[in-house]
Amino acid sequence: MTAADTWAASRDETIRQAFGLATDLLRPAGVIGPASLPDVEWNARKVATLAPAFRERFVHFLDLTEQKGAEHGVDFIVWEGVRSVARQLKLYRQGRTTPGKIVTRTIASNHLFGCAIDLCARSLKGQPVFALPPWYVTDILPLAKVCGLESLYLRAGIDRPHIEVARKDRPALIVQFVEELKASFPGT
Repeated sequence: MTAADTWAASRDETIRQAFGLATDLLRPAGVIGPASLPDVEWNARKVATLAPAFRERFVHFLDLTEQKGAEHGVDFIVWEGVRSVARQLKLYRQGRTTPGKIVTRTIASNHLFGCAIDLCARSLKGQPVFALPPWYVTDILPLAKVCGLESLYLRAGIDRPHIEVARKDRPALIVQFVEELKASFPGT
């Protein structure tokens, strides 16, 4: 384990306590990709891990998303919710120092604080579909604002699946942790 990994593990508990995050619901055991999609309680389990202060916003957003998706015959699921610092660090390394495509631009993701989700569609066979339909941008992403959330894609033109707590509503403690993360991992 590298010094960065050790540091990341030490920060997880601090973040969980500060934001009231569940520690046992991050990612169900054995779930590693589309072939291992869990049962129908997936969204409820993912939402249960989010920061309590913002959980209702995400529930409202998912309710609206479900209604709009039903109009198009598409079911959306929360593929990512809360991430541990160690997992975020692993994702950040992907495509940089480990093999694979770059999947994140920062180590200081709002996923760490239970303040973000990533959506994907569900196929008729129940498998995740990561290529979102074209109408997702016009029909689903604007729903985030209605719920006091933001679409990173509508704000910055990146990361279509990502929905997060609006910047103006983030607790000051997040800013402190983000600064600490960035100082610990220069260039992120």
